[in-house]
Amino acid sequence: MKIRVAAVQPLSGSGAQENRNATESLIWLRRAAEDHADLVVFPEGYPGPINPSNSYDALGPLAEAAAEFGLHVIASRAVPLGGVGTVAGPEGVLAQAEGEGLIVADLDFDRLAFLRAEDEKIEFPKRYTTIPGVQRWRRPELYAGLVAKDHAG
Repeated sequence: MKIRVAAVQPLSGSGAQENRNATESLIWLRRAAEDHADLVVFPEGYPGPINPSNSYDALGPLAEAAAEFGLHVIASRAVPLGGVGTVAGPEGVLAQAEGEGLIVADLDFDRLAFLRAEDEKIEFPKRYTTIPGVQRWRRPELYAGLVAKDHAG
């Protein structure tokens, strides 16, 4: 099975502006979903924080957005700050580790294709923990101008 990978190369905020990385990472994730990515990879330490004087949670909202957009995501925050690396998929966090090391997760792209193609059904037990087909609900024509403005500065 072929997978479409989106490698994000952001213009990272720093200092007092670093927390904008959390918001912008969600915009990058949405853009990757619109471009039909299966896996989104962020650079080491992004969306952060990297600066020890900053404190914000970017990984939690990123994992939630992975579920909303039906994507697998790899992101992290800096090791000197109790670094955490995360691999998340459409049904939650698949692997997470603190400190220096290697994070390994199995990414089931057949399952991802199923979740994208399947419509939600009333059944018990449910075969999924996220709402299947949610990505097809997207209406990018309604917000494409807003995304362009977000990236214009």
